[in-house]
Amino acid sequence: MSPTASARAWPRALAVALLVTVFTLAAFAAAPPATSAAPAGLSGEAFGIELCPQAVCGAATFIGYFRGDVDGRAAAGWWTIATRHDALPDAGASAGVTGGRWSLSMGGDRSAGAVTGGSISNNGDDTFAVTVALGPSVGRTDGGLSLTFTGTLDHRTFPFTARGTITGG
Repeated sequence: MSPTASARAWPRALAVALLVTVFTLAAFAAAPPATSAAPAGLSGEAFGIELCPQAVCGAATFIGYFRGDVDGRAAAGWWTIATRHDALPDAGASAGVTGGRWSLSMGGDRSAGAVTGGSISNNGDDTFAVTVALGPSVGRTDGGLSLTFTGTLDHRTFPFTARGTITGG
């Protein structure tokens, strides 16, 4: 790489590192208040990026933005997921989601739990249809949230993206 090309790559790498740091800090900043209640209904759009593939980090690690409704009121927040899965399938085939952890932070409330299952199906165009079961959040006296992410993992661009919906309650 020439010195000029290297010099041009630094601002982009620094911007990506700063963006990842800000997203990570925002997602993990708030712990749930002890008196907060899990919402009865949650539904909304989710968009995120893959920070680290399973082959490198032991779990496919994502962070993203949530926008939707919680108990009939507009809400927004940050989600993270570190999920383990069987080997990515060939075109037309599926693989299982085998475990991991998730969190969803909105305002001063944060819920987190275990990934309890799901599937990844190869669409044949470097995209994957994904369904992930997000088990009940832990450490809550109200039973917590049980959610589902349904969407598309896109490997056509870098960073890889995940887009879909999060629903449940």
